[in-house]
Amino acid sequence: MNKPLKILIASNIINNSYIPSLFKAYTETDNKVFSGVTNFFQTNIIPDILHLQWPESLYKFGDFSLFGDAQKSIQDRLTFFKKNGVYIIWTIHNIQPHDSKDNLKDAAIYNLFIEFSDLIVHHGNTSIELMNNNWKGLKDKKHIVCPHGDYSIQYKSISKEKARNELGLPLDKKILMHFGYLRGYKGYNQLPKIFKGWKAKNKYLFTAGQIISDKKIQPLIFRLWYGKIRKRTKKFGYDIKLIRNDKIAYYFNAVDYVIITHTKGLNSGIIPMALTFNIPIIYPDLGNFKEQAMYSISSCYKPGDTESATRALNKLTKNIESIKSIDNSKWQEHVSWEKHVKLIIESYRDFIKLK
Repeated sequence: MNKPLKILIASNIINNSYIPSLFKAYTETDNKVFSGVTNFFQTNIIPDILHLQWPESLYKFGDFSLFGDAQKSIQDRLTFFKKNGVYIIWTIHNIQPHDSKDNLKDAAIYNLFIEFSDLIVHHGNTSIELMNNNWKGLKDKKHIVCPHGDYSIQYKSISKEKARNELGLPLDKKILMHFGYLRGYKGYNQLPKIFKGWKAKNKYLFTAGQIISDKKIQPLIFRLWYGKIRKRTKKFGYDIKLIRNDKIAYYFNAVDYVIITHTKGLNSGIIPMALTFNIPIIYPDLGNFKEQAMYSISSCYKPGDTESATRALNKLTKNIESIKSIDNSKWQEHVSWEKHVKLIIESYRDFIKLK
């Protein structure tokens, strides 16, 4: 019988259910798991596995002045773990950081992750080719595909009426939701045109999420723009703020469809979030998106093409109206967190056998 492993996940448990889901899956296989940026930089415990996530989480999200120069500190710690025989894994979430302000620094730290990693984990086969084309040194690494897991850790069954009352949404509308951080590349300016072409009766567009922008004026412009549309048509609503984890279930239980309008991207957490709640989703054909939505009730469109998006939305609406209930159980089985960590641990065991 294999002994339990010590696993360090080098990321804080932030306002994102990915890390808690991964943490839970590792512990359910009787492993000893600890996490956090501080542990990455300061722990004296030697894990069997160091599981790296977003490189920028080690030097951007918070006050890391205690750790000194970011690049040197990260390199020193990766060297420490490597010298102590730790198996280093990196899960690829993005081709490059969101809203990068220092491309040279970001590239240097991404290259450190590549240099020290023994295993590269992707959420789709498309990611392997895209990352190999963008970063030197990856082709010589071992790659595996572990589908992005579900967000059942967030799942709560709440009646549509209760959820809509909680959020102040109309009870009699067919609601299309755009959810998540509002960054420039998320393409939310496409929404009015797509919504206009949607053939659903009694329709309503709802946008929820926090604006991420360096330009302080952008949130004001967004609020005014959206406010004018809402006032004119009474078919639009918005909730522009950080959505807390304990409120997520209300948003997804309240709506009928979810739309993603990214103009670029590798993975999307909104796809598994919507599908966990059995909400049909339309999404652009970017990165791993199509693989993430495999076996689900969903529809794909050409990125940045509002006509293509409108056709996809109308096609999905027609399909939904023709079936009795939505069943994403095959998708749920495909993206199992249990399978996810099993593939990673098997790779570690194979690595140990070769030593």
